[in-house]
Amino acid sequence: MAFTILPVHSSREVNQFHELPFRIYDSWPKWIPPFRFEIEKIFDRKKNPFFGYGECERFLVMDNGRVCGRFAVMTHEKKDHLYDPVMGGLGFLEMEEDPEILEAILTFARNWHRDRGRGAFRGPVNFGENDNYWGLLVENFDEPPIYGMQYHPPYYKERIEQSGAEKLDDHWSYKLYFDRPLPERLVKITDRIEQRDGVEFRPIDMKNLYRDAEYIREIYNEGWREQDI
Repeated sequence: MAFTILPVHSSREVNQFHELPFRIYDSWPKWIPPFRFEIEKIFDRKKNPFFGYGECERFLVMDNGRVCGRFAVMTHEKKDHLYDPVMGGLGFLEMEEDPEILEAILTFARNWHRDRGRGAFRGPVNFGENDNYWGLLVENFDEPPIYGMQYHPPYYKERIEQSGAEKLDDHWSYKLYFDRPLPERLVKITDRIEQRDGVEFRPIDMKNLYRDAEYIREIYNEGWREQDI
């Protein structure tokens, strides 16, 4: 089957990009749509600093004038060259169950990346920080997604595996239920840290929110600075 792949530019095409998942997940009650404004910020050159390091384009897959898939392809000059071969990205993937849709997407993405000197691509990934909209859901389909995490029906995993794609790494999401006792191991670790000289626990100071937010940013960056992704 021949599909038409169109770049997303007009407001109508943007709407179609966001409307497709609502049709796909109509029979998946655990799916929760992400905030549209957050997704749009990722594709906004004025708001996403990653455009200073690479490029990102999003597309619709059309079948006789009807949207049946969507995706985005992206490059990042620093991140991509950490891999051998140099590896771009594929993200925001949504598709109907027809396996030929994914085949068309992968063929397009392969050619798009080859034109930009990439020997391969990884995905689903985000054209932004790796704490949101990253990875493919492969289990726990009966639970709603954690904020910022992906949700996919099981056939996404099946289709991608059938395409010959290889797993690059694992991503884990965790939930903390506040009506349950804290894990014993966590309590032991925090107790041990609290006993160190000069260590104290306090809530965020809302009168100095920007200062405390900077503390959090520094800790996050330090924790992830050795990661290749």
